[in-house]
Amino acid sequence: MSRPDTISLVPPGWDGSGPKIEIHQFLKRFFWVAEELWKLTGDDARAAAIGEVLDAAYEREPVLLTTEDVDRMLQLLEGLPEAFVGTIVDEEWRLRPEQLPELRARTKTLDLDERRGDLALAAVGEALSNVGALENVLRKAQKRHLWVSFD
Repeated sequence: MSRPDTISLVPPGWDGSGPKIEIHQFLKRFFWVAEELWKLTGDDARAAAIGEVLDAAYEREPVLLTTEDVDRMLQLLEGLPEAFVGTIVDEEWRLRPEQLPELRARTKTLDLDERRGDLALAAVGEALSNVGALENVLRKAQKRHLWVSFD
């Protein structure tokens, strides 16, 4: 049974009826996290480009990223952690407490909830790490010339 936040690696030309090669749970949401992270750095163009790739995927049935989409997404994710260090987070990928109110107002995908206390200071680092996990799966798809299905 597929979960709503699952992506799968599938062979090129996959029409939704054949077997999936690999299934990765809890990764789909990190496409939108990456989009929002680029917005936080001020790179609205790169954020918009991620949105365009995702929009194109959702226009297909089944919803998926083709080989070209995977290549493009990897290009768009490149340099994301480096864009944060020294500007928004420190070298350990942590926020300063005074940044939290502004970031809470500007984000929907980061876990900056006040109930997390000091753990909220690691929210950007957590998000960057999760986007890195997504990037690893996309690199695997790229290397093996596979498509990515949004289950």
